Amino acid sequence: MAGSASLYNFKSHIVDFTPTLDTNEYAQNDVLFDFQAVTIPALSQKNPLRGTINNITLLDKDDQGNQISLFVSDDSSASLGTANGAVSITDAHAATILGIIDTGDTYEDLVGSQIVQPSAFSPIAFETDNETLYIGGVLRGAATPTHTASGITIRLHLTIE
Repeated sequence: MAGSASLYNFKSHIVDFTPTLDTNEYAQNDVLFDFQAVTIPALSQKNPLRGTINNITLLDKDDQGNQISLFVSDDSSASLGTANGAVSITDAHAATILGIIDTGDTYEDLVGSQIVQPSAFSPIAFETDNETLYIGGVLRGAATPTHTASGITIRLHLTIE
């Protein structure tokens, strides 16, 4: 074989993300964290970067185990509202949402923390010119948890085209 070339498209990739949380008590349907930037390392020189979010793993280091809705946007100006307040997204910002991931409330207890991988959802396609997606979260569980600033971590399981 004359020369070799690496094929970069359709590779699986994992991106870790730690959203910044408010440390006061939350109520049901409060914004857990507003849209925050998640950088996806480019695996090739292709621009725009295209791919899908196929799954996530959420680790709740604060051991709360509440149902959370995660929203994915490609707009840096999108806002769900103020952290620890009621959702107040505008129609224009809601139109930038690429997909929603519901963690459900079936966490696995790891004694000092809890972990969840949501049940199957349709892959969320994305295309970005700046290797960045924006993820926000809304607390859906009925409990009123208190989190530490970095008490939740999220692993995005991606396929990059």
